[in-house]
Amino acid sequence: DQRESLAARLRQAADSRSDYLELLAAYQANRGADVMDLAARLARNSPNPSRDLRSFIAPWIQRGRSLRAQGLLERAKSEFVIAQQFSPTDPVANLELADVARLSGDLDTADRHYQIVLEADPSHLQASFGLGALRTAQGRLADAVDVLEAAEKLHPGSAALLVNLGWTHVELAVGSDANV
Repeated sequence: DQRESLAARLRQAADSRSDYLELLAAYQANRGADVMDLAARLARNSPNPSRDLRSFIAPWIQRGRSLRAQGLLERAKSEFVIAQQFSPTDPVANLELADVARLSGDLDTADRHYQIVLEADPSHLQASFGLGALRTAQGRLADAVDVLEAAEKLHPGSAALLVNLGWTHVELAVGSDANV
């Protein structure tokens, strides 16, 4: 049983490596449609597509971060969209896209991509911070508290998390006497 499982994993790894090399060749030859098809196949068939595509999407992530630092949010968002399309489950691409979408006011896109990160890794602290900030921006303070309290259970004692959670509780309490 173990031998069959190992042989299947080795075949899958060899296929992924072959797809990756073919992807790089298509990229170098400027065959855009082939690049997209191969990236999709790699994302679908690889045992760890995020790892396998990370170096491939790195230039778009770096350009997006640089544009974001310059305040060019829409251009940064475009770079992160490309990276995320090549590697749909990559947590870095999804988190960067979610953050820049939230900052530019595209709250639906931000929500969708924070959820992708948290579905893959419920303990992802930065995605929890981002989703909490998104819920706050939407005026959904009770939901923001829920997100941050769930994260606090996974990261007990995190100073940054406790500060954000405390601030969100204070914001929630401002207003009606019932909330206070």
